[in-house]
This record gives sequence, C-alpha cells and structure tokens, in this order.
Amino acid sequence: MIYKEKDFCSWRLEPEQMWEYYDYGLDDTREDDPSIFIYHVAVMDDIRDGYIQLERKFSRSFYIPFDYLDEMLIAASNKSRRSCDYYWGPAIRKNNIGNITSDEENIFGAKSVWVNIGNADPTIPFYQRKKEANTLLANFKRELKKYNITPHFIVSTVTGFTVFFVFENIFFPPFTDWYNIQRALSKMAGGNTQQSDITELVYIPNSHIFQNCKYRKIKIIQTGYYHERNYLGDFNKYYISDFKNILQNYI
Repeated sequence: MIYKEKDFCSWRLEPEQMWEYYDYGLDDTREDDPSIFIYHVAVMDDIRDGYIQLERKFSRSFYIPFDYLDEMLIAASNKSRRSCDYYWGPAIRKNNIGNITSDEENIFGAKSVWVNIGNADPTIPFYQRKKEANTLLANFKRELKKYNITPHFIVSTVTGFTVFFVFENIFFPPFTDWYNIQRALSKMAGGNTQQSDITELVYIPNSHIFQNCKYRKIKIIQTGYYHERNYLGDFNKYYISDFKNILQNYI
C-alpha cells in the first residue's frame, strides 16, 4: 500500500525532518519516549513481519511496519495537535488489510495485557472523572502490591489511565490466557473499568486529544525500564504463572 501525505500526514519523513519535528515538541531522550514504549509493549524481537494498526478518529485504519514506528509517532503527534485523535493497537496484526479495522482473525499475538481505568461517560464533569480515575489507580496499584505485581507502564489519557503489563510469554489465538488475566485485572481495578478486547485501540503517547476546551497531551507517567538515547534498556517481564493467585481470587 502506498501512503500519501493527504492520507496520513506525510509520515514518511527524511531524517532532518524528523529532528525538526522532535524540536517542535517531541523529546526522544526522555523516559517517556513513545517509540521505546511501543517497542517494549508490542514488538516481538523474533517476529518482524507483523504490523502496528493505527486509526484516525476511529474512522480509518493504517497498518505500519515496525521499521517506520518512529515516523508514525511523529506524524500522529503533530497531526493530533491540530485536528485528529489517533489510536493504536497493542496486539500485533498479521496483515495489512488497508483502511479496515482488524477483528480477532487478524491478530497475530500480544506480549502485553492492558487495563483501562476511568469513566468514559462524557456527561460526567471533566475534573470529577480525573479525580475518580486517580483514586481508582491508587487503589489498583495498592491491591497489585499484595501479589508482588507492579505495572510496567501507565499512560495518562487525561481523564483516565491505560495500565500495561508486559509478558515473557506471547499470547496466541484463541487468547484464553490473555482474556482471563485481563478480566481479572479489570475486576480488581473496580469502579467503571471496562473489560478490554484484544483488538482494542488505545491512545498513542505524545499525541493530543481535545478535552475540556483545549488540546491535552497523552503522557506516559510510569515506566518500568531504564534507557538512554539510542539504547533500549530491559526489565523483568511477567509470566502467566505470576498471575495465578490473582486469577484464583478474581475469576
């Protein structure tokens, strides 16, 4: 598929253009670098043929090869400053199926489980949703500590959070273990936390959404690794067996 500027904000950028965009607001030297985040959450080291699904305002999908991850994030960040919300799928897609969103048949696998915390009801006042989400997150983290579990990443979605847990195991179809862990964690998180689907799309870090009369940045507020510029650090990933007690108590 050929990507054109009118379709996707000219995401094929030359190196000097990439640094120009970084100077405009993206900082790839900090611990909240979204490309390193997505690499750890989604990209499988031994598998290079899959795609990251990107979607614009839940209306059109793009399938991006891993090699163009940095360019995808720069384009999404800058485009979202002006008009469009962008989302991505943490589970790896098998095939580029054009502008169609993926169903479970096109999911190759996942190396992380994520939980969305917060109430998405737009009729609830903005600051009330933020306050409730902060309380839910604090309680969730406190409950996880009882099982010696700590999230690898937490992304602030302005009025909520997406919490990621990265695994040594890769979850393959039919994704039974993925759904069991996700449902148990969602139940633990409580409140209005909704169970996720493995095809789900979530906000891209460093992109922007229009909330409460202004554009607000999606931020990574907790990372479970250390890295320096051009160096990918590592961290201890979980095994499915690490969640055995949580599954017993919440399924």
